[in-house]
Amino acid sequence: MADTPRTAEEQPAPAPRAAIFTVKSAERAACNVLVLTLVYIIAVFIYEVETGWNGILAVGWTLFEHSTKFIASATILIVSREGGDIMLFHRWEAARKRHAEQVAQARDEGRAEGRNEGFAQGRDAVQQEWTAWNARRLEAETKGHPFNEPPPHSPQQP
Repeated sequence: MADTPRTAEEQPAPAPRAAIFTVKSAERAACNVLVLTLVYIIAVFIYEVETGWNGILAVGWTLFEHSTKFIASATILIVSREGGDIMLFHRWEAARKRHAEQVAQARDEGRAEGRNEGFAQGRDAVQQEWTAWNARRLEAETKGHPFNEPPPHSPQQP
């Protein structure tokens, strides 16, 4: 029975899915490339100055010579960071949101339960007051005594 195909009406609606790679993470990746490139260029300049300055062409040649290794290393670092962010941070955020929703739902249910319980207690207390008042009224009526006591929760007359 489980292999029976379902009709379109029986199919559950697909859950909304957020994009994995957002503009924010693309901007962060571009900033990471820029920072890594600047660090790389500064490191090459420092290396050339420390080993004996051979001119700006030597710096350019060193940058060009190692650019493929730099690009590969920067790509690996950025993909690792963004992949970890996608795999770990988004899952943590989703779990945190689910937990907050569960806490809010439990709080709302607790408030509703407490409110209903309070209404029931109040209703019972008022019913007991009215029952006691009516019992006193009926007792006074059977004994033939006048009964001047106002009903419960009624404004007192002067």
